[in-house]
Amino acid sequence: MLGKILRSNAVAVTLGVLALGSVFALPAAMAQTPAPAAQPTAPAPEMFGNWGLVCPQPKACQIQVVLVNKDKKFVAALAYGKTGANQTLVGIVPLGFRLQNNPPFAVDAGTAVPGNYVQCLSSGCRVAIPVNDGVLRSLQSGKQATLTLLSPTSKQVALNFDLKGFPEAKAALDKRVQ
Repeated sequence: MLGKILRSNAVAVTLGVLALGSVFALPAAMAQTPAPAAQPTAPAPEMFGNWGLVCPQPKACQIQVVLVNKDKKFVAALAYGKTGANQTLVGIVPLGFRLQNNPPFAVDAGTAVPGNYVQCLSSGCRVAIPVNDGVLRSLQSGKQATLTLLSPTSKQVALNFDLKGFPEAKAALDKRVQ
């Protein structure tokens, strides 16, 4: 079931992360060409537990997990990508949350690292999460990652991302992107 949800949201999440300026650059032709009338098709993600590996272009891959609501509509996503030595962890979160606070990101109630709102578009806001060896180790050994947002009334809203399959998905990503 989750695989079908991920596949149906792969285009939106992949294009959202690409458009929001993650480590992957849009090719010049794509950036200058008007969007086609039909919805673009993305390759179905290769699934590793709850994480999907998506490679819209050679050497431009990411792994991602998608949160959906009870109606199976996209709510948020967490994506990890890598280009050479550069690595990026990005949350795509809903609109309507306070931007003044850097949303904390933690794995299994461990020490939180502050994320940084980078950009908001009509589809949501991009939160860049610092990646270091400690964060990667926790993602690979953890069960759940949480990005905590603040509502306009200062109520904390936790977005919980299941990490099942992250180590295998990252290993597959590492093989594709060197």
